[in-house]
Amino acid sequence: MKAKLKESVMVRVESDDYAMVYDADTGSSFAITPTAVYIANCLTGEKTIQNIADKIREEFEEVPENIEAVVEKFILTLIERKMAEAVEE
Repeated sequence: MKAKLKESVMVRVESDDYAMVYDADTGSSFAITPTAVYIANCLTGEKTIQNIADKIREEFEEVPENIEAVVEKFILTLIERKMAEAVEE
């Protein structure tokens, strides 16, 4: 699966420990982790879940074995909240 953030959605990093995804069109937002920030910034419609998981393994020291499932769950959450859309491969 590939996905792309909507143009109205932005990732805002407040500090090392706090960030959020914000949709300027709807005003909705929610807090996210540093890993989720990385995932959100990868959602250009070009990378697959596997591509993103591989990049996370390269960039982060402690990565869960099920990182593909973590990436997919976050993307599906964004899609459910209408902050991202699936892109056909």
